[in-house]
Amino acid sequence: MEHKDEPAGIGEGLLTSQQIMDYLQIKRTTLWKLVKQQGLPAYQFGAKGDYRFRKSEVDAWISKQSVKGDDAR
Repeated sequence: MEHKDEPAGIGEGLLTSQQIMDYLQIKRTTLWKLVKQQGLPAYQFGAKGDYRFRKSEVDAWISKQSVKGDDAR
């Protein structure tokens, strides 16, 4: 079942970079920084292929990034 605010097709399979950018409401440069520098889980097909993402892995990664209590300072 899709969440009403999610782009079509976002609930299943591998998602494109554009779908993830829409889902996270970020720009392409931010997405690449998250993948390359922050460890956002992604799959790349071919040497210069575009990245694909699993929504469940992205959501789990986001959960681990949350800042709580004194860590927020």
